[in-house]
Amino acid sequence: LFLRYRARWAAVGATAGEVVSAALWLLLITLLAALSKENGLLLPWFLVILEITIFRGRWGGSISRVLRVAGYAAALAPLLLLGAYFWWNLDVIQAGYQLRSFTLEQRLLTQLRMLWHYISWMVLPDVRSMGVHHDDIPWSTGVLHPLTTTVSLVAWIALISVSWVLRNKVPLLLFAVLFFIVGHSLESSFWALEMVFEHRNYLPSVGVCVLVAYVAMRIPVGRALNDFIITAGIVLVLAISTFSRSLTWADEQTLSRTSLLNHPDSPRTLFYRVEVLQKQYGDCVRLICDSEDMKQLMVALRQHLVSIESKNSSSIVPLVFLYFVDRSYFPGLTPEPYWLEKLGQTARTIVMQPSDYHALLRLTSCAAGGECGESLSRVSGIVDELIELHPSEARLWLAKYRLLKALEEDDSKLEYALEKASGNKSIATVARYAAIYNAGERGDVSAMYQGVKSWMESDPHRYQLPMYKSLFEKKQTIVTQ
Repeated sequence: LFLRYRARWAAVGATAGEVVSAALWLLLITLLAALSKENGLLLPWFLVILEITIFRGRWGGSISRVLRVAGYAAALAPLLLLGAYFWWNLDVIQAGYQLRSFTLEQRLLTQLRMLWHYISWMVLPDVRSMGVHHDDIPWSTGVLHPLTTTVSLVAWIALISVSWVLRNKVPLLLFAVLFFIVGHSLESSFWALEMVFEHRNYLPSVGVCVLVAYVAMRIPVGRALNDFIITAGIVLVLAISTFSRSLTWADEQTLSRTSLLNHPDSPRTLFYRVEVLQKQYGDCVRLICDSEDMKQLMVALRQHLVSIESKNSSSIVPLVFLYFVDRSYFPGLTPEPYWLEKLGQTARTIVMQPSDYHALLRLTSCAAGGECGESLSRVSGIVDELIELHPSEARLWLAKYRLLKALEEDDSKLEYALEKASGNKSIATVARYAAIYNAGERGDVSAMYQGVKSWMESDPHRYQLPMYKSLFEKKQTIVTQ
């Protein structure tokens, strides 16, 4: 729509009313796009890229030098804003990397290579290189480690330089390069996000696809029939690839198995395969499968877990799973404290990721619920050691609360643990819920209502109203005492 109107303005110009109307529409659409996903904020920047590469200041049948300069200024403005934010908030940005197992420098260097991966997935799609997770791609620890980091940097400098030199002869080349870079400017820059996800390439791929289509149209083939055959061939190849990929996503078993075949060194892919096998085993138990089939499933599950543990020493997730599996299905294969001791040693030396905290909370629930035998004191000791290392980590305090409750400690200790746990937004709801529930168990109705009041004040739009209701439905007998 913008291209349509902008092309008309380039030929005959526009009234002030049309320009103001377009600006208001752009503001509204950008706002709606940003509310859908943060990348929507890039919409004005994309339009500026169109302006400086395609229209280049054309207005009313002539070239406007003022418009051209304004376009370049508008293209550079977001870079200056991002640079200023980075400079003035460097401590805040680096603080986000405390929850990552890589540094800011490693992420920036690795993204130089990842951007070329994104391009290769578009131009030369190979379903074997695709997958849900790509944590098997090694990070760049320096400009020369690996050497492809340097190659990627030089290649980007060369590509940008060539596209700038040829901006008048081949404007779509500069458009494709800038559109791609701007499209990745949020998720592939200095923010402490995951290294790589395929879905990040959806929007940036538009510029590259336009360039590929332009190049294909410029290839002299001689006859219209040949044009049709080449186009149909390309579409057929892409259709077959898409169909093949859709079969991979047909069900969890196929997806996890195929992903592991394509990415055998990916810890997360191994984790996913283990979860699917574990779920299959649970279904088998409910359906009363053949005992030999169940045995083979558990052997395969344990083999995957051991493979994960041997390849990934920076996570406690496989150790938690191995503890559960050996204790429940292979008793006596390893001494029961073995995996817990190794878990404690590993947890003290790694940067804990969300998946690690999730596994630890699962372990503490098992220990607190009495489902893990005599492990309560040992798990409690692991959590206490981690709290000493990370005293402000709310998820550890939530784990501590569950253990204290199982140990029937004083209410003051429970309340203190919940207070510390409420400091993390992602688990604050769970902590508040537990605090109110705990107050109800000891018959303190006043504390319950005070807790709900505080909770509702932090939730003015009442998004969590069903949780309030469910809590009082469960504790109705206590509230009415």
